[in-house]
Amino acid sequence: MIRTFLAVILAAIVAAPAVSAQDDGTRQLWDSGFLQKRPAQKAKPAPRKSPKYKRVTPPIAKAAPSPAAPPISDTLVGVTLWRLRRATTSDGSASARMLVHEAASDSDVEWIPERVGIDQTLQPGQKVRLSIETPRTGYLYVIDREIYKDGKLGDPYLIFPTSRTRGGDNKVGPGAVVEVPSQTDNPPYFTIQKSRLEHVGESLIIIVSAEPLSDLTIGDKAVELSTEQVEKWVSEWGAAVERIEEVGNSGGKYSLAEKAAGGSATEVLTQDDPLPQSIYRVDGKVGKPTLVTVGLRIM
Repeated sequence: MIRTFLAVILAAIVAAPAVSAQDDGTRQLWDSGFLQKRPAQKAKPAPRKSPKYKRVTPPIAKAAPSPAAPPISDTLVGVTLWRLRRATTSDGSASARMLVHEAASDSDVEWIPERVGIDQTLQPGQKVRLSIETPRTGYLYVIDREIYKDGKLGDPYLIFPTSRTRGGDNKVGPGAVVEVPSQTDNPPYFTIQKSRLEHVGESLIIIVSAEPLSDLTIGDKAVELSTEQVEKWVSEWGAAVERIEEVGNSGGKYSLAEKAAGGSATEVLTQDDPLPQSIYRVDGKVGKPTLVTVGLRIM
């Protein structure tokens, strides 16, 4: 089990032809559904270019309007995958850096996190991090499973929350960012490793629940969960999902605002800060937790 690396559930997310970045439904996802749920910046913001997104999966089929249907803002999850590279003298001061003491060399190394697309194949040895944001107030859980070439999944492990990350506090809301691993973890990144030749990816289940999930015990490390329990959650809470990706920002650097929000349970991102690289809309069930599944591939 690659508990040195995180992923997101279902190895194969089937990609569909991208639609225009100006599609009204796509804009609604990041604008009214996600961005406007964040708090406004207190000071007058400098003008910034609005991000553009494209849909990379088929859209969720539109159902007949119903008062009982949950609003879009309650069914969104933002995910950004970061790949780390060594900082250089050409990196400007606007880029946030991570200073990490590398035990192997007994020295301090500065790393620059850069955005990569969820669909990008990762290679063994790469160092990665994940940040998660949702406009819905609730409690966040992240479960990791290895993916094998024959389509089978490994044992499920609860990798967030842990008692050493934010003291076990897993409450989230608009503008709040959860980073896995946290900036205080040692090391604050996952190194991609294959447990066996047939290990081709990672799958991670991201759950946002209005109330804490019962009968879950967290520890200072990942905790193995019952396969039957996890599969029951997926069966009961799983729903149709569509995903949009920001256009032209792959390789974008970790901002100072993102670092501040990711390193504190009280700091939040505002409407003028960067949005997640990937935004998932889940056609969730009324009164049920939101469950997002994302898959990462390993070469």
